[in-house]
Amino acid sequence: MTTFRRTVRVLWRPKWRIANWMLLAYGLLVVGNLVQTGFSEGWSRINLMNITTGVGVGLGVIAFVWLAVRTEHDWVQDTYRLLPVTNTRFYLAGVATTVGAYLYFVAVRLLVMGLSALVSGQQSAANLSHWLRVAWTGGVREFGTVGWLGVLAFVVLLVSLLIVGAWVLITLVHLLTNALSTFLPAGRQRIFKGLLAIVVIGVLVWLGKWLVQLRDWVTAAWNDAAMVSILGMFVIGVVAMMAVNVYLLKFWVEARVR
Repeated sequence: MTTFRRTVRVLWRPKWRIANWMLLAYGLLVVGNLVQTGFSEGWSRINLMNITTGVGVGLGVIAFVWLAVRTEHDWVQDTYRLLPVTNTRFYLAGVATTVGAYLYFVAVRLLVMGLSALVSGQQSAANLSHWLRVAWTGGVREFGTVGWLGVLAFVVLLVSLLIVGAWVLITLVHLLTNALSTFLPAGRQRIFKGLLAIVVIGVLVWLGKWLVQLRDWVTAAWNDAAMVSILGMFVIGVVAMMAVNVYLLKFWVEARVR
């Protein structure tokens, strides 16, 4: 039986390449912007911090979608599905490598932005330090030191759960579609998938409205209990969807031979 570490290593390679391709695109955008600014405004007017933070805004979304597509491909590809590994271990390794590749992409970008602030001169570093100090002192004044740290931790955890939950939800829709399509004739599968897409869009619209209501509720009752309750609901929802995905992988979704 393949170990979890070995499974992660196998699934990690293609996702690591995706992250590197996106970082290459980011680097090319930075270089292109540097050259364009240098020729149009003069090389002395280049601000590396502004360029590294201003270009490639949509690359995070592209990386998210590309990793999602790759992950869904892994669930049904015979190369991976035929590995001697349990479905639970295989699924958790797939989610872990997707999250890890995205974190790697984000971390490298943040590192580049931070280094660019240091090499862009004292003024850029001072501006960054000023805005960070303003955000920190404002939060401490509003919530206190411990409370502000709790708010920051809540935001980081909530965003992380939303990102992971989005990938898990995409997998759930994909595996459900595959499982239910097996009961339909080939000619009706396209119609079914179209109807399912409409249902998914409706669910996403409802989820968006619910998140807005959730934001209003948190804003109105901002306390530790509210934050813990929200995080708890998201954790339960994500874990439940992951359990369904593992069940579908085990009993209803077969590998496709390339």
